[in-house]
Amino acid sequence: MDDGLPPGPRKTCGSCGTTKSAQSTWRTGWRDHITLCNQCGLRYNRNGKIHCRHCNYIPTKSEAVGNDPVCRQCHQM
Repeated sequence: MDDGLPPGPRKTCGSCGTTKSAQSTWRTGWRDHITLCNQCGLRYNRNGKIHCRHCNYIPTKSEAVGNDPVCRQCHQM
């Protein structure tokens, strides 16, 4: 299948799992080997670098409010 992308390994967002990023911009996550799409990377940096340690979900600003935030995806945090 020819999707117009060069052959080779594709990047995958460590949070949402997408293989496409706006303007092909990829961002560094909480570890060097974690790559985030532009949208997740911006949310991660904007919201105090919070992520779920169980499923890697990055909460929105309103979800991250409070002393004991709960992950929307896996209900842990």
